[in-house]
Amino acid sequence: MEATVFKPPSDWAEEVFNGNCVGMLYKVHALNRNHSDLLALQCLVQLAALSGPTINDEAPMLAYMAETIRHLAAFRTESIHVHEIVSLSSIVFNMITTHPTPLFEKLEETVLKSFIETIAALIMASARSAAQEEAAQEEDKVFEESFEKLLDAWCRLRFKFELLLKGTPSVAELIRQYCLSVFMTYLQCHLFPSDGIRSTTANGMVCTDDDEEYEELDEDDRDRFHDVLMWIGMCGRVDVIQSLNITAKLMEDRVALLVKSVQQMASNQPVTAYRQIHEDLHWLLLISINLLCEPNEDDRALIPEDLFDYASSDAVGDEISVQYILSLGSSQSPANDHIARLLVAVLRLCQIENDAFQAGFVHLLSPQVGSSLMFWLSEFASAYVMPREADYWKLSVRLILLFGGDSTLAPWLIEFCVAKIGSNLAVWLTEEKVLQDTARLLLTLTQNRDRSTALFNMASFLTIAEKVATNVPPVATMPSGARKMLAEAVVLVTSAKADSERKEQFWNMIFSNFSQKLDAIIGQEELVAQRYTERVISEVCAAFEGFIGFSKASRLFNAQMLFTHLLPRFEQSVKILDIYHDYSEVVELVLELYLSTSEHLIRFFDHTELEQLFQSTLAMLQVYAKHSQGRNGLNVEEEQHEDVKLLLQILSKYAGEAILRDDVATGGNATDVVVCGLHILVPIMTLELLQSVESARSAVS
Repeated sequence: MEATVFKPPSDWAEEVFNGNCVGMLYKVHALNRNHSDLLALQCLVQLAALSGPTINDEAPMLAYMAETIRHLAAFRTESIHVHEIVSLSSIVFNMITTHPTPLFEKLEETVLKSFIETIAALIMASARSAAQEEAAQEEDKVFEESFEKLLDAWCRLRFKFELLLKGTPSVAELIRQYCLSVFMTYLQCHLFPSDGIRSTTANGMVCTDDDEEYEELDEDDRDRFHDVLMWIGMCGRVDVIQSLNITAKLMEDRVALLVKSVQQMASNQPVTAYRQIHEDLHWLLLISINLLCEPNEDDRALIPEDLFDYASSDAVGDEISVQYILSLGSSQSPANDHIARLLVAVLRLCQIENDAFQAGFVHLLSPQVGSSLMFWLSEFASAYVMPREADYWKLSVRLILLFGGDSTLAPWLIEFCVAKIGSNLAVWLTEEKVLQDTARLLLTLTQNRDRSTALFNMASFLTIAEKVATNVPPVATMPSGARKMLAEAVVLVTSAKADSERKEQFWNMIFSNFSQKLDAIIGQEELVAQRYTERVISEVCAAFEGFIGFSKASRLFNAQMLFTHLLPRFEQSVKILDIYHDYSEVVELVLELYLSTSEHLIRFFDHTELEQLFQSTLAMLQVYAKHSQGRNGLNVEEEQHEDVKLLLQILSKYAGEAILRDDVATGGNATDVVVCGLHILVPIMTLELLQSVESARSAVS
């Protein structure tokens, strides 16, 4: 999100700065506030992004900024109309993103403080209005969009002034106070009374525990509000101790309420606000994990800098925290270790789910909370459990002592997570999102060699790995994406194990199970006649999902072994594509294997291995072309659009690899594949397909 810069010619300076242009436009708006189509605010939005030769003179520019801030401050005490908030948020955003930091630095301190107070007031007002919008199920999320823009601007403001604030303690303290206020307001807007202000009504109707609307959303909250949650986490970390304390207390209270409610419902006693407890837990999980973690460039969760100095190491305090976590909160509570308190609340929530599983009360649980719980554990494990110290320039000694590779807690937490993964896979059989997030948790645990080594020595992990390798229930009935992640996780763990003999034995078991089933299918004389039976299709899909997962597990230390096992599968994929050319699910899996290989494994290939891959790809393209003859953009079925997208991405990766290698032989072979592929695809490309950003990018690259 960036501002559209307004660059008028230099001769506009007189009218903009000396003609009281800003004041006049605000006055016009004040006289006509009830007219939603008034253009005065739109003009002010453009003026807020003033740039170019007009602002060469610093003094009038500072006066103009101060005048704008003064008029914006008037909205702090007024009720803001729907048609105003969009423009006001754009004015604030444009000012912060367009004007350089030195200009803000030269503003009078009182003006700067007024600007900070105004932005904070607008953020909190729009957050409350957005909550009302959500409760009323408004189609146009005006306040929600404005809140997002204001929050983005606020976080940019904090970083813009980072150096400046070191010299102005009063301004720094003001931002710290308002960051906490913004964090608290967001919390309150997503919690039901008494701790929150979230409305219990929708369109004037009271929401009851029988309503299903809570969990029937088109988009998951953590995807829909990804940036907002990240920014809220930043705000909370400005006063991290206070924010962690508040969040931990709220989590502890909601977990205790859930225990009580489950016990009452199991005894057929009436319970009120049961779904509201689940909603509160869902949002507390999302907010708290964004408080504890922040993503890096690869979207991998890391410990934020604000927590580098989290608590000094204290042998007595550390032991209390360890025992508190190991006992799931039944021992003495660590008064000042809010991370331990928050972690225990989450682990207790896991235990509540497991107890309900065993008692047959799965229907009393929330799949949404179950999914958010797996996400929380995945992010926490990625950042805190056996962290890679190379990712940081500094780390809290206490956190290393608690969760580092030599700690008691780290392997215990990994085993706890694996046990939870096993119970989820066995129980949440029909909840695709929960299963996806459960598989992702296991994959996260494997993406660190220290954690992988610990996993390989756990019987609970080996039980899951054997089910993945043999594709037996519950793995056999899981969604495709989850099975790929499980296969990737199993390969990563076995790859990281130093015991080469045991590793080789496990690898052979994993690959032989998938390979033998595919060999048996292809070797059947009556395969063509039986190719659409449920058993055969299921085994073909499971095999290719496994191979895709294996290719995604490619690392320098396992690439050679992976290619040795996968090479025969490329040859078999051509036969499978020929047989199942009219079955879109199988076609997409075959193409996805080539794409995954080009994304993850190809970088480790030598010239001979590349040549073998290119030959298999050419054979695959020729089979695809044979069954695409006579097709053009007018008669391509909708299912084939995904095929074309995948093929374009494969060709794009091959072309990029040829450029990176700068090798004549490699370049020639890659060019043959790309030209062959384009010859097939160009006739069946459609305008709709090219309008897909992903496809268009692949096509032009």
